[in-house]
Amino acid sequence: MSEKIKLTKEQVELIEQYAVMMEQTNLQPAMAKILALLNVADETELSFNQIQETLGLSKSGTSQAITHLLATDRIEYKTKLGDRKRYFYVPVHKWKDIAARHFAGLEAYMKLNQKILAQRSKKTKEFNDILKEMTEFLSALYKVYADRIK
Repeated sequence: MSEKIKLTKEQVELIEQYAVMMEQTNLQPAMAKILALLNVADETELSFNQIQETLGLSKSGTSQAITHLLATDRIEYKTKLGDRKRYFYVPVHKWKDIAARHFAGLEAYMKLNQKILAQRSKKTKEFNDILKEMTEFLSALYKVYADRIK
């Protein structure tokens, strides 16, 4: 019995677009497709077999991708009473925590750039100016985030 889920033409196109966008952030194709499917499908929780059959991925490719997505907190799973399957989903309810982690990394990156700028040779003015401009931009972005998330 096939566990392939039905997708509309528009959903298939959105999955393809989303996957390409995720690949551009250095996510492997299978991981990108799984993340896209979990974001686009009408069902918010999908089993391994549903994911694998809907995307036409190999079992090992699906398994490796899911393992990586779980390890990087991009997806989570739950089980259902009386059912041994795991159901995978995108933890959209944790968006503030995820954003906070990303912005904490951004804050550390900005502070490190400021230390680098303080010790850089004045001979590399063009490089220094660009690094300073980037750091100031990231600082402004961080300030907007910090003000919004409160």
